[in-house]
Amino acid sequence: MSQVKLTESMIRAAATPESFQRGKSYFEQGAISNAAIQGNAVSGDCEGTQSPFYHVRVELDEAGIRSADCTCLYEFGGYCKHIVALLFAYAHKPKEFAKRESPSELLADLSRDDLVALVSKLIERQPDLYDWVHAAIAIPSTDKSKRTRHKKVDTEAYRRQVRNILHGLDGMRRSEAYWHVGGLANELRGVKDNAMKFLEQGDAETALAILLALLDEAHDAFDYVDDSNGELGACLDETGLPLAETILSLEMSAVERERLVQQLQKLDRHLSNYSVEGAASIALQAAMYGWNDVPPPSRITPSADEEEGINGEDEDEEYAEDSDHRYWQPAIADLTEAHIRKLKLVSGTGHDVPSRQLPAPVGGKRSRAPLRFGGTVGID
Repeated sequence: MSQVKLTESMIRAAATPESFQRGKSYFEQGAISNAAIQGNAVSGDCEGTQSPFYHVRVELDEAGIRSADCTCLYEFGGYCKHIVALLFAYAHKPKEFAKRESPSELLADLSRDDLVALVSKLIERQPDLYDWVHAAIAIPSTDKSKRTRHKKVDTEAYRRQVRNILHGLDGMRRSEAYWHVGGLANELRGVKDNAMKFLEQGDAETALAILLALLDEAHDAFDYVDDSNGELGACLDETGLPLAETILSLEMSAVERERLVQQLQKLDRHLSNYSVEGAASIALQAAMYGWNDVPPPSRITPSADEEEGINGEDEDEEYAEDSDHRYWQPAIADLTEAHIRKLKLVSGTGHDVPSRQLPAPVGGKRSRAPLRFGGTVGID
């Protein structure tokens, strides 16, 4: 892509007046360093007030600014002042941006032996990369002609990878680490995305093992990761739906299902202590009910003494109403979206949905044959 020309009016349109002025001042004060351009992306570091610097990355296209991201916690309208500062730097001093080849261009001329030697040296210098590489080479290929996997997936490598991610901020001061929790959460999302690649290729067992390892390792992280901004919790909440979708893809015996339910109940209790209630709860419903209808919350009948207290003449109407609410169970998670996502996955791959996992039709009968999209199913 040829160089995109940015104007101040384009930058102004992407930020609030306050962020625009502050970002312009940052640029004029020389707050941008390590500026680089790689393909259609520009990046750099911007000095900050609550952190030594923030890392900024902007993707450009023919129309101008496609997307932008900054490691600061700005959550108001438009882009933050750090992004504005980088955009000003690119608009006014593009020649000061170091040009970087894409990774594929950088490595294109290396032989296989050179690549092996390079990766080996990287792993020797950064041992934590071993588990990342080990996990990455096991991810199914998106190329249909290369989907055969010759090595058994070591899900413990993913567990170690999650552990390394969660402890990646251990060497920082707590006040400094706080600003990097968002990046940590994004790395965990990468693990979740890798699990879903296994599911898309029909390997639900591996996907389940990876997602459970993610939640199992992460539920203790609140003891040493400052998640007062809720980024780690939000990341774990996002894992609930993919986990439910994975469970709906499995055929399990009664014993296996009960074991999974107990494991999820334990995780749900731990995570609920930190107000993370979406991660395991919807997966728990998938394990308990599968493709069957989830029963509505049932009313718990009060005892005779409690009934008398509720209906007593001395009790005011408002209190009686509040007391009555105590006898309702909490709402059960809605599995509809997980069902839809699973059906879409089946539709796209041609995989079967086991007949015993299908919702029973009116009359309570099920199909004897498994449901296959694009095929014929006999119904009794």
